[in-house]
Amino acid sequence: MQIRLYSRQDDKEFRNLMQTICQSQGLEFDLDGKDNDLRNVEGSYFGNDGLFLVAEDNGVIQGFCGARIEPGTKVDASKSSGRDTMTIKRLHVNPEIEERQALIDKLLSVVKNHAYQLDFETILMPSCP
Repeated sequence: MQIRLYSRQDDKEFRNLMQTICQSQGLEFDLDGKDNDLRNVEGSYFGNDGLFLVAEDNGVIQGFCGARIEPGTKVDASKSSGRDTMTIKRLHVNPEIEERQALIDKLLSVVKNHAYQLDFETILMPSCP
């Protein structure tokens, strides 16, 4: 399993995976509403001191994770590091893969390293609906 940065060529495949995950949970995948951050991944994540990762196995995306400073969040420049909180906005893994928790752990490890490199003090992972 390879963890790598998202590229635009991933859009169709990771959106299909997101659609499958939403359907399995009885949720709607809504690019015009709650999922609009996935319309422009580069602007939504890389433009907010964040990152968007995909986990790929033999050319097939099996999961993804996006983390960023939430738009409108004020970064506290008075703190010693000048940074405060990065939020994990997306963390989705194909429910059918065997090593699901191991993949989640790998994705989170890369996000933690990224946050550390940018001097964030906290990583926030909101609860899922």
